[in-house]
Amino acid sequence: MDNNMAIAETIYEKVKLFPEARQREALDFVNYLSYLLGQQQIAMTEAQKYTFSDIAGKLTWRGDAVAVQREIRDEW
Repeated sequence: MDNNMAIAETIYEKVKLFPEARQREALDFVNYLSYLLGQQQIAMTEAQKYTFSDIAGKLTWRGDAVAVQREIRDEW
């Protein structure tokens, strides 16, 4: 049995001895932790989306961009 399953089993064994009201509180807490984990994953996903807005308008091209484009196109 892996460590996560052992922890889950330990929690289950302890919580099943609680009165029903306390079991519901434990379930509410687990749901809250699940919500926080979901929010954290959403934040991480949004942070990974890079928009390049921090460098937009800051790059400059020296020379004739159209001439270079034609030169590259002609190489094909």
